[in-house]
Amino acid sequence: MGKSLVSRFTIPPVKSAGRSALEDLITNTFERIFDLSVDNEELVWHRDRKTRFVKVLEGVGWKFQFDNELPKEIGPGSTIHINKKCYHRLIKGSTPLKVRIVEL
Repeated sequence: MGKSLVSRFTIPPVKSAGRSALEDLITNTFERIFDLSVDNEELVWHRDRKTRFVKVLEGVGWKFQFDNELPKEIGPGSTIHINKKCYHRLIKGSTPLKVRIVEL
């Protein structure tokens, strides 16, 4: 319940490449890149402490999976709503994955 791969939540754009880490902390928005060399042990089942909205900016062939659900392919434009303490994982794709994350 409350698990949705697509959400009406709008993720704000990153203002500029020169944004400070302090600005990221204040807005609770940051970007993360998963390179193809990412160790599979980093992509294990886990839970986050905060609710997150994740927007895929780049990446091909990646999949996202909630506990007790089948993996779903994600790509540029996909938005994922992850409730805090909800088990989930990423499955590696064929190109690097770049996402924008907003923590609530």
